[in-house]
Amino acid sequence: MIVIPRGSLQIKAYEKLECIEERRKLAREIYDNFIMKELLAHSHDYSKDAVAHVQKFLMKNEVPVNLFEPYIEEIFNHLRGEPFKKFLESDKYTRFCQWKNLELNIQLTMNDFSVHRIIGRGGFGEVYGCRKADTGKMYAMKCLDKKRIKMKQDSAINEINHQLMSSGSNGLHTLII
Repeated sequence: MIVIPRGSLQIKAYEKLECIEERRKLAREIYDNFIMKELLAHSHDYSKDAVAHVQKFLMKNEVPVNLFEPYIEEIFNHLRGEPFKKFLESDKYTRFCQWKNLELNIQLTMNDFSVHRIIGRGGFGEVYGCRKADTGKMYAMKCLDKKRIKMKQDSAINEINHQLMSSGSNGLHTLII
């Protein structure tokens, strides 16, 4: 099991806040509940520079978005070490790899999908809403009618369409069958 260092989730929430007053309040809570408690209990695993950085800004009553950046860097460095090695050796990592392999399987057929309904129709075919059977993710499936393409002699347009969809440059995850 990977243990997320205390306070890291609150720091991420702090970084997303836009209101300075809310950020000031949460910064003080993070400092009091995590940093100061650990300092007093002598269980503080972070550098003195990180503490000094936070204290300097809090003394001035300033709360920049990157106030806890030294802590985040140290948390990431910590997680890259022993916890990550333990994760790589765990059953959870093996399961994750198996899932990703199944999800990214590129040898797809129509049998890998259950077709639900028609979303739209075009000059060369239809678009269906479908669900990938093994992952449960929803996709739009574009089915082209070869007869219509040959009749209209627009195989060049079809080839361009296929290249655009398979390139993935539109930011969407595309599966080509």
